[in-house]
Amino acid sequence: MDFSQPAHEVLQGRYHLSHHLGNARKEMKTPAPLLGYSEIFDLSYLQEVTGGDPSLIESLVILFIEETSTRLTHLEEALHIKKCDVAIREAHTLKGSCSQLGEGSLLQAAIALESAVREHDNASTLQKLKLFQKEFARLQKALEDSKAQD
Repeated sequence: MDFSQPAHEVLQGRYHLSHHLGNARKEMKTPAPLLGYSEIFDLSYLQEVTGGDPSLIESLVILFIEETSTRLTHLEEALHIKKCDVAIREAHTLKGSCSQLGEGSLLQAAIALESAVREHDNASTLQKLKLFQKEFARLQKALEDSKAQD
């Protein structure tokens, strides 16, 4: 999925299709394990852009995790071989992707990581990369916990 387009635009078509087909939306709840990790991302934002559909929220988080895993690998490779332009691009893309989940500790970690990469500060970059990886792992765990309860 291309996270450069705002999530609400991507999801708008799906929401309108279900709405026009007569799918009345009942009050939907987010999977309980994701509620415990709401400081990582803005759960209310995800509920707003998905119409509160828990399966759609989970799908967005899964797609985000897949894309972010790939971006993290590319960023780590670029840092290892000192390809600054690639590292900056990957860090910037990670920040943009995180913004699609709304405000939270994951986005803050991505902002700090991009800043460190742009400043060519190796020690800070490694520190910020570890922080981002920690927050990302927390999101992955929340999703695994959510699936385990299904």
